[in-house]
Amino acid sequence: MDILSDVISVVRMGTPGGERVEWRAPWRQDFPDQPGTAGLLVVLQGTCWLIENAAEPTHLAPGDVVFSPHGDGYALADSAATTAAGNEPATTPPTTVTLCGGYELRPE
Repeated sequence: MDILSDVISVVRMGTPGGERVEWRAPWRQDFPDQPGTAGLLVVLQGTCWLIENAAEPTHLAPGDVVFSPHGDGYALADSAATTAAGNEPATTPPTTVTLCGGYELRPE
């Protein structure tokens, strides 16, 4: 077991969650603040934008990883200008594929 796995085993509480998501343009998903959690996002296919409250939007591409150690809220979207939430029905090929996961952390 590597050091990162050891650290995650010590701080993890509850069941970890994860999901592979296929996004179809136009789309935007807002993720609210979740204090006491750590989140991870990996872009597997396509591109998207990470939108945080106090920062300029960040363009993400395949292989990019976003780690949110404090459960701060953010949004993901197909474009930095997309404001409405939504994901088109599954009749079109996905424009972006992500892998998202999270852990509840012990407060101490």
